[in-house]
Amino acid sequence: MKALFLFILTQIIGIQAQATLFTIREGDHYSTPKVVRVFRGERMDLSVSFDESARYDFGLNQPDQADTNKLYGFSDCRSGHMTNSARFGWRYFEGQLQIMAFTHKDGVFSSKYLTSIEPNQTYQASIRLSADHQRYVYEFNGVTTEMERGCDDRVAFGYHVYPYFGGNQVAPHDVRIRVDVGDEVGPAWVDLPYPNPVADRKFKLNVKASKSIQLYLKVYDVSGRLVWNSPRLPVQAGTEVVLGFEVPLGFASGLYLAVPVTVDESGTELRAGLTNRTSENALRILVLH
Repeated sequence: MKALFLFILTQIIGIQAQATLFTIREGDHYSTPKVVRVFRGERMDLSVSFDESARYDFGLNQPDQADTNKLYGFSDCRSGHMTNSARFGWRYFEGQLQIMAFTHKDGVFSSKYLTSIEPNQTYQASIRLSADHQRYVYEFNGVTTEMERGCDDRVAFGYHVYPYFGGNQVAPHDVRIRVDVGDEVGPAWVDLPYPNPVADRKFKLNVKASKSIQLYLKVYDVSGRLVWNSPRLPVQAGTEVVLGFEVPLGFASGLYLAVPVTVDESGTELRAGLTNRTSENALRILVLH
């Protein structure tokens, strides 16, 4: 039962609880593991590290050495990643492990050099939408650049795009990249304390809103079936409030997954940006017992 619950939890809420080691096998383009993971938010935060396998040499006078491999990012504008997407890229070029900003806009790709890094170190990075939603803002280890976006939707909507070797060449040897993906940042953070103080099917969420939103809960059972939506409660922009919810009597026992959902001013629904960054005693999920 516990294993089933964890599988359902991962599928519903898309949690990547720890850094994932991606491997691109010798002679291949694609990395493993690879699962479908929806992205919907205003920002993607990453922690990235390479090992010595990031170094490679195609030989003298080989133009493919300058090609950009793909690191991580997301598709956008409700289209495939070859049409619209924002990703970090990387290459081993001129004796340096270089990080690139890499964008597909309306089917045309472009890239920019960002910075050079070292293997065996962990770096912080992010891709976020600009204030006018028309550009991507790339930041890697404190270095920032912007690139044009293919739409001006208020949030990015697509799927996660994983490491890929190429360019034209396949991986000359096994390449290992470790990536930790933070939570998608929507219009609010929701902190879920641990242990969760659930009494008489009542519990509280601490909500920090950057925009005026409504917030409600979706409750799933262990089979992944949606069994209840709470009423929507308003939260004003720039406020921090505590919201209380009461789960119906039928859910007083058993395992359930409660997923906070925010609704912004345009009516767009987003999974709330659940975080465990604010405290050691915060969780990304709430299990009702």
